[in-house]
Amino acid sequence: MRRYVAPTTFENRMDAEAWLIAERRLAERDDWTPPAMRAAARRSAPTLREYAPGAMARRRVRGEPLWQRTLKLYDGLLERVLYPTFGERQLRTIRAPT
Repeated sequence: MRRYVAPTTFENRMDAEAWLIAERRLAERDDWTPPAMRAAARRSAPTLREYAPGAMARRRVRGEPLWQRTLKLYDGLLERVLYPTFGERQLRTIRAPT
């Protein structure tokens, strides 16, 4: 048995209990990892701005890379529409609206 500590000191008991309940839920779903390990994974996850250029370079249509005109269009959309809102967010935090 190893003891793990919370990533922060809580201001009140209710906050601490809420954190503990969330940790228990993770454990029940077998998704639990130590808090420090999760924090390190969050820091190392790529943002949309870091990921998008490589994703477009790897994208293939019928085995062929995207045309230069298409890449230019996508770059413009990323710069004008997506990056202002989502550019610095980690990919795993971006979800479709429900």
